[in-house]
Amino acid sequence: MGRHALLVATGEYEDTRLSRLRGPEQDVTRLAALLLDPAVGAFDTVEVLRDGTDLEVRRGIEALTTNRSREDMVLLYFSCHGVTTPQRRLYFATTNTVQDRPAGSAISRSFVNEQLEDCLAAGKLLLLDCCFSGAFVEGFKAARDEVLDNHENHGYVVLTASNAYEYAYEEDTLAVESPQSSIFTDVLVQGLSTGDADLDGDGWIDSEELFKYVHDAVRVRRPDQSPRYFAYDAGPGLRVARAGVVGEPHNSAGPDLKRAATYSAAQIAVARGIRAAAEPVGRTLGPLGRRVAVIDEHGRYVELSDTALITSTLRAEDPRYELGAGYVRDLVQQVRVGAGDGAATAVVLAQAMVTRLLEAMRAGAHPIRLRRGVAQAATRACALLASMATPLATMHHVERLATSSATDGQIGTLIAQALSRVGRSGAIVVEESNDIALATREVGGIRFGSGFTSAYFITDDQRREAVLEDARVLLVADVLDRVAELVPVLEKVMQSGKPLLVIATEVVGETQSTLVVNKVRGTFKSVAVRAPGGAEHVEWLADIAAVTGAVVVASAADLAQVELDHLGTARTVVVTRDETTIVVESGQNPRLAERLSLVNWQLAQAPPEQRPQLQQRLDQLAGGVTAITVGALTQSELAERKSRTERAVLAMRTAIAEGVVAGGGVALFLAGEALSGTGLADPDETAGWAAVAAALRAPLLQNAVNGGIEAERLTTAPPTGGFDVHTESFAGGPDSGVIDSAGVLRVAVTSAAELAARFIMLG
Repeated sequence: MGRHALLVATGEYEDTRLSRLRGPEQDVTRLAALLLDPAVGAFDTVEVLRDGTDLEVRRGIEALTTNRSREDMVLLYFSCHGVTTPQRRLYFATTNTVQDRPAGSAISRSFVNEQLEDCLAAGKLLLLDCCFSGAFVEGFKAARDEVLDNHENHGYVVLTASNAYEYAYEEDTLAVESPQSSIFTDVLVQGLSTGDADLDGDGWIDSEELFKYVHDAVRVRRPDQSPRYFAYDAGPGLRVARAGVVGEPHNSAGPDLKRAATYSAAQIAVARGIRAAAEPVGRTLGPLGRRVAVIDEHGRYVELSDTALITSTLRAEDPRYELGAGYVRDLVQQVRVGAGDGAATAVVLAQAMVTRLLEAMRAGAHPIRLRRGVAQAATRACALLASMATPLATMHHVERLATSSATDGQIGTLIAQALSRVGRSGAIVVEESNDIALATREVGGIRFGSGFTSAYFITDDQRREAVLEDARVLLVADVLDRVAELVPVLEKVMQSGKPLLVIATEVVGETQSTLVVNKVRGTFKSVAVRAPGGAEHVEWLADIAAVTGAVVVASAADLAQVELDHLGTARTVVVTRDETTIVVESGQNPRLAERLSLVNWQLAQAPPEQRPQLQQRLDQLAGGVTAITVGALTQSELAERKSRTERAVLAMRTAIAEGVVAGGGVALFLAGEALSGTGLADPDETAGWAAVAAALRAPLLQNAVNGGIEAERLTTAPPTGGFDVHTESFAGGPDSGVIDSAGVLRVAVTSAAELAARFIMLG
């Protein structure tokens, strides 16, 4: 008896309305290997037709079904898009199929059916892994001819991945670097390769057993996908494959101890949305990252390279995947706010983590224990990054880092110049300019480490900032908790038409509530900030007063006597969760000069234990603020250029605070290598740890892929420094300038791990 198979796989389509499929390439590779294996399928011939035209597929089917004897068996398999017409006619898409004209460019259901009906082979098995594939058997008689009950390996059998109205889904192994299997074919291959589909334990897997196994396994993973079975003129079942020694029941050594998968259908949808948003972002990673074409909400292609624009513009093909895409948008915003740069790296990390966590949950890992492993591994990875970090030593490194972050050499140069003026404790602000050029200019001001007391004060949701323009500044060395004490000041400021920055020992209770309510209603714009410095907050308030021209109010009871000229002024105030930057008009400021002299004297007289805080205050006062002015020809170009500059400034500041590490993904790769092989007490926690360890290698490998470099070249020898994609080599160390901010990478790792934990806990 001859056994012959044709596997048709179409994943690439000329018609852009037919989305690219990942599954077919992997599906046919795995299935062909099993069918050819003498210990499993024992087929004599297995032809594989990948991405063929409709003409090539027709000819392949004719070659399979023609000149067969009554002792033969033929197997025909499709993995492709299923296309249906309004009249419910089913077509199998080929690479040249036109979606709305399938009759002349696809393989019709009637052609396939006629070829199999006319084939003289005794056994004919059709496997359809495509959407709406159940439409193939609509109208067929499902009953078996009783005359043939004793005729094994005889008849015409059809197994479909779904019913006539359902999609057939790809698998939940979502790695960028490998093609994906469909759920239907994955469980089919699993049943054949493990022998689990031999339900009666006779050593053979027949078509009925295979269908029952596949049906139940698919329904576990996708309750909304229902495989179908049809048998015509068929005996007890076509023998598809061997499952071990004939007569020896499968699993005779003991019960099957496999754990059930622990993920939900919702998690599959979210994972697909994450993949849809993450893959275009991944292609932009690194100096040689590409621009990507994204379909916007109007169905038009737009060309983008910015991570935030890609994720905000992109819309998932299937509305069910939109939640996962939203996860990625939230991640990008979180990283942008926390570190400025590193959003693309975080997205690549998050996708890699989710991929491996899904695999762990498929194997039965418990979500809670997985999450613990992820958290422990992320914490350890951040500690490893901190141990690798070295100080940001030179302006050359500042310029290289800022240039890399902004992808603009001019912006990198200006940031280095601005930092050289204000010093490491000073502030750099980015302002719009009517000129088209980039420039720096000195302004006055101060930055300190204390942020808004309530998120309701935020005026820019994207940047998570509260911004006041042309503001008054009230400084109070006391707790503000009774609004009646503050009302006289509020009334005067409201009459002036200016917003108000309130800095006090504490702003709580009804005082904060009143400020928040008025801000939310649009009645009065204000921001409340806790005074910096802890026990030394009075001195800090005096420093701020010297910069802004304010008078420090000693007690809340004294607010009734406060006049407008007791308040300071600020051209711009920018307040985040963690810090406040006050920008004032530049020029001579005698009060500031006096205050600097006093703090210098205090520093000279202070004992050693008090000097660090005095030095910090002196640096903040002396550094001041430098503005980088950004201009452009168009408003959209201006917004994009300003955003890149702001992100580069923030990334540079994280590098100043936490140091730099080997760039190009090398530091993350080394952290992943250090984590790999570590086992925790609980195996499920170990799986979560391993998911993070494996994901840490992904940015370096993605960076190489984007540069057209074989990933194997990066893993055969240990990296010795940052990876330079331009020279396709590892640099010698920090002096080479191929560096990343340790702070940016820390934020990327922790944010990606938080997304992974959020995903794990989705029900």
